[in-house]
Amino acid sequence: MKMDASDMIKSPFTLNLLEVSRDDNARVGGKAANLGHMIKSGINVPSGFAVTVRGYHELMDQAGIADRMERLLEEIDYHNPAAIENASSQIQGIVRAANLPPDLIEAVKRAYLDLGEGRVAVRSSATAEDLPDASFAGQYDTYLNVEGIDDLAECLRMCYSSLWTGRAVSYRHRQDIPHHGVSLAVIVQSMVPAKSAGVMFTQSPTSEDESELMIESNFGLGETVVDGTAVPDRFVISRGTKKGKGIFSVVSKEIGTKNLIAEALPSRSGIELSTVPNELSEASSLDDEEVISLAKIGMEIESLFGTPQDIEWAIDKSGKTHILQSRPITTSVLQEKSDKEQTMWTRGYADDYWNDNVTPLFFDLLGDHVKYIVNMELNQIMGYKKMPDDVLKLFRAHAYFNLGVIKNKVTNEIPHFVRSEDVLNYFPEGAGPYGKETMKELPFALKDRILAEIRVMLFDPDGSINKTADAYDQWSEEVFAPYCAQFDAEFAELSETGDLQSLMILAMKLNRVMIRHFRMIRYAIPVHNLGMNLISNYLLE
Repeated sequence: MKMDASDMIKSPFTLNLLEVSRDDNARVGGKAANLGHMIKSGINVPSGFAVTVRGYHELMDQAGIADRMERLLEEIDYHNPAAIENASSQIQGIVRAANLPPDLIEAVKRAYLDLGEGRVAVRSSATAEDLPDASFAGQYDTYLNVEGIDDLAECLRMCYSSLWTGRAVSYRHRQDIPHHGVSLAVIVQSMVPAKSAGVMFTQSPTSEDESELMIESNFGLGETVVDGTAVPDRFVISRGTKKGKGIFSVVSKEIGTKNLIAEALPSRSGIELSTVPNELSEASSLDDEEVISLAKIGMEIESLFGTPQDIEWAIDKSGKTHILQSRPITTSVLQEKSDKEQTMWTRGYADDYWNDNVTPLFFDLLGDHVKYIVNMELNQIMGYKKMPDDVLKLFRAHAYFNLGVIKNKVTNEIPHFVRSEDVLNYFPEGAGPYGKETMKELPFALKDRILAEIRVMLFDPDGSINKTADAYDQWSEEVFAPYCAQFDAEFAELSETGDLQSLMILAMKLNRVMIRHFRMIRYAIPVHNLGMNLISNYLLE
């Protein structure tokens, strides 16, 4: 369904989810359209309404907001991550500072009143997020336990601004999705007083058996499962048929530590994280009957949409199951499963750096920086093509590197004459796709290597081979060392008096500071130092 300007003007600001169908994607976005389709098919979905894209467009049209944003977008150098972040931050500031149109506020007030003026969940719903090749899942904002029209209006602004994060802007550019071809609607639904909640994949992303489903859950709200704050319970369910009827059985159950749960704040908008006693964290957040019931609902939803689904759900305190959202499992997840045999993972490279057992928390903290900053951003800046994004995996407490990434680094950065055993030992014996004999004969892209260094000088000057050491020393002295002293003091105080949420905020601040660290060392250690060491060894032999 496409909407022209006249359709947009006629479109209401809000639509009850009971009125929404799959044909309304252009008005209410993919998530809301899916919810409406499920409601019409008898799936239990919390009541609510959608704020249509008309609200977003009228906000953009007022006071020349769209024109100011367009100028900022035109000036972005997409080879420079800092430029993307700077422009997106300015755009988000413009959106958050804008006044919502009075007609929009009035329409939302009426819809909120009809819903009972209770506590609600507010979720973004973008018009392009569920395209098969545009896996926007998780890029836009969600706010839980929102109460009152003022807080609801603020959440609307925050949702609108989430369309313009650096990650979303960069993603649309990489996928050739026009920035102004994407609009944002907002879903407002009654909060579910959840006893347990989580996610369900109707085709397990971790199993080669396509008949298996996977459910992850925790007590309380599902936010700790969705954002990875807690280690959830995990259930794998096998499905089959007998005499034409679906047969489900739980084939695997892993009880997570679940040391944190998310709960609604009782006296104001928002949620809080709280610790749980050992006897609760060690208990299963779902019984087998609930697991099987969820699996049946999941397969009903998969059948409804005709493709494997990624589903968020909650079970309330009376035992009733509510479906919060459903979207197709992203193409990248299914593609990763089909590519398993083509990708080879090795501990050879990882053990040089992570030779002790690796915890999931440590892997997530360091692994994301290695993937997004040391691998993906570096490849973009240096102009490397066809480099795999997934560089690391965690398996049985050990980190594994993608040999495809290391193979491409050989082609891009290591000339034939220095491809010694120090390099080749990362690869298996033989002449297969990743064999040592193959690595010896791979071409060396000399011209691309020279251009890559020029690109670093232009797009990330502090990463230049003649500047990195001095730039890092200066940053360490002026920024990092003082911050570490401040962090130690804050951590000591919060360890005694602070709550878990304050500690999480402190951890996130530290994480942001460390981004600069990885942006400065990403050339020195894996590119410049490695190359110079290999050349030095060659000359000394």
